[in-house]
Amino acid sequence: MMTTGTQLASGAHIVDVDDSTTWPSTVVNYTDKWVQRLRGSTSYATDLEVPLEEEEDFRRLFVCHLLRAIHCTRLLPHEREWIRARGLRTASADLIADRVQGAYERGAINEEECDALLSVHALAPRHGQMGTREGQVCFVLSRQLLDHSSDDAAPLLRTWGGEIIYMIRSDRKRLQSIGSPTLIIAALDVGADPAPPQRHHFSPALNRLFVGARLGLKIGGNLFYRAAVPAQGVLEILQPGDAEYDRHLFLPRS
Repeated sequence: MMTTGTQLASGAHIVDVDDSTTWPSTVVNYTDKWVQRLRGSTSYATDLEVPLEEEEDFRRLFVCHLLRAIHCTRLLPHEREWIRARGLRTASADLIADRVQGAYERGAINEEECDALLSVHALAPRHGQMGTREGQVCFVLSRQLLDHSSDDAAPLLRTWGGEIIYMIRSDRKRLQSIGSPTLIIAALDVGADPAPPQRHHFSPALNRLFVGARLGLKIGGNLFYRAAVPAQGVLEILQPGDAEYDRHLFLPRS
């Protein structure tokens, strides 16, 4: 497992939205200029009147830094080892095929289930309802989403396969019986953003999220990261029984 803390072995600095002591001075200066103007204006970062047109310049403050993020999923033991060795892949039909075939080969699902999962998923040619999920990895940016409610994270942690597999299926209970809930802590390069339409998407905008954190507001932060995460970018893989997972009292335990 990789070195944790605020710095990777490579020397890249990790920025954690929940810990302002890890923020570069440029990020602190940007957020501080909005604090006095916006204090008391709202309880939610998404409603802050921080200009959206400034987000692109704000992202550039993260060049030479990495952003801490959390991927919520459910994994079989061999998948955990895959991620340690290879990192996180973006959503694709090939990824679904590898996961389903791997589950079948290890006895987690039977042949009939394997065939059904390979033919009916959100990226299958005859479906495609969730084509916008292809080519990305979904993250949350603040532990607040895990601390205060399980509504956002729990479905991802309770059901194996991710939304691109389980969202259009009626037999979710079966997929809830395999694997273990897992938080994957990653360090992401968001300063060098791919060009549109592969651009990473933050909700709320990244500058609003950090200003909200500086103001002590309720923040969550979703990131649709449109690139794979290499193995060296995976900081920790947490499951029930790990202290850092168990600190989040609302998360599933099995």
